[in-house]
Amino acid sequence: MKTNIIICLVYVLAGSVLLRADVTVHSAESSMSLLPGSVVTIRWSDDLEADVVNIELWDGVRGTTAAIANNVMPPQRELTWTIPAGIADGRRYRFVVRDARRPERTMASIGFHVIMRPAPVTTSVHEPVQVGGELDVVPRPASEQVHLAWTQPLGRIEIVDARGARVKLVSPGEATRMCTVDVTDLGIGAYTVLSRTLQGQVLQSPLIINR
Repeated sequence: MKTNIIICLVYVLAGSVLLRADVTVHSAESSMSLLPGSVVTIRWSDDLEADVVNIELWDGVRGTTAAIANNVMPPQRELTWTIPAGIADGRRYRFVVRDARRPERTMASIGFHVIMRPAPVTTSVHEPVQVGGELDVVPRPASEQVHLAWTQPLGRIEIVDARGARVKLVSPGEATRMCTVDVTDLGIGAYTVLSRTLQGQVLQSPLIINR
C-alpha cells in the first residue's frame, strides 16, 4: 500500500517541485469524504510565494487533472468551490495549488479525498418505491459508531456502499425506535442507510465514514 501511494504521488507531481503540503479542504460533511454537489472551502499557505496561482483537482485513479480556478491572486488564499454534481466517484482525489508563472512549483493536500455519491434505492421493477419518512443518522461523519433513530416501526435496516452492495444488516425489532451500529469495519467513504416501514415506505439517509 505504501509503495502504491508513493507511485501515485510521483505520477501527479512528475516534473514539479512539491513544497509543503499546506492545502486544506473543509466542508459541512467531512474534510476527507466529500459529496458531489457539496460546497467546500480550499485554503492554502503562502509557501509558494506566488503572485498568482491556479487551483486544480487531481484524480489519482484516472490520472487526470481538472481546473478549479485560474489566476487567483494574493492576498486571497481561500476559495469556495462547489463540487460538480456530475463528477466521477473516486477515492484518490487531491487538491493542488500551482504557481501560475512557475507551474513546476506546487502544493498539494495531505492524503487522498473521497468524492462519492450515496447509493440509490433499488427495488424490483414490479414494486413501486415510496421514499420518505424519517431515518436520522448521527454523527455525520462517523468513525466508530453511528446512532440511528426513527419514528415508526421498521423492518430490517441495511447499509449499502456506493455501488449499492449491502455491507451491513441490522434487525432492531418492531418496538425499537433507535439503535447503535458499529462501523469500525467500514472503509472511509459514502454509504446509504436504507429501511422500509411496515407499510412498504422506503426510508433512506446518507452516511459518511471518515477517520
